[in-house]
Amino acid sequence: MRLPQWLAYGLAPAVLVLGVMFQRYNVEVHNQTKWTGGGFGMFSTVDVPGARVIRAYVLTDQGEALVVEPSFGMEKRLVYTQPKQERLDAAARHVAAQDWRVYDASTYQTIWPSLPDFLQQYFRRSEAWQAAWTDSTSTDAVQGLYPGHLAFNSRRSPYNGLPADVEIQGARVEVWKPIFDPDAEQLRWEQLAEATAQTGE
Repeated sequence: MRLPQWLAYGLAPAVLVLGVMFQRYNVEVHNQTKWTGGGFGMFSTVDVPGARVIRAYVLTDQGEALVVEPSFGMEKRLVYTQPKQERLDAAARHVAAQDWRVYDASTYQTIWPSLPDFLQQYFRRSEAWQAAWTDSTSTDAVQGLYPGHLAFNSRRSPYNGLPADVEIQGARVEVWKPIFDPDAEQLRWEQLAEATAQTGE
């Protein structure tokens, strides 16, 4: 059965428009990056999927601890390219349910071999970190470093260095995107969404 000519000519544009509308809805409502869901408008933004940042924190009675190489129970890219609230909530619950070892800044030199490359590079750029290396007897220099605590999954925790004696209370997951500021002529960061879960939820 052949489609009427007018329907054949109108079907493809209609499907394209529906695809654009569906992607636009996800971009506006669910903070989906324009590069996904069809790629419409992708060249109009610096918000490319690989530029987004997803952070996870373990919440303790001594403050928050940045999670090193977190697992979210789902594909990481899916969480930050379309951070729907229910997806972030599930990711936060997954993080909160894991067994964690938390280390404070005074142990960073000791656990250095266990830190991923990107974190080592971050510390190397810090003047406070360099000062700590030149005076290994003092931990004052590293106490002011960000982050103040790091959290490792117990299965991948450092083989050296003692974890801090903290009470794990929950977890938080955040998604950030870059925005170009034309006035300052530089990129800045904007938090898109976050979710928090308590231990035992």
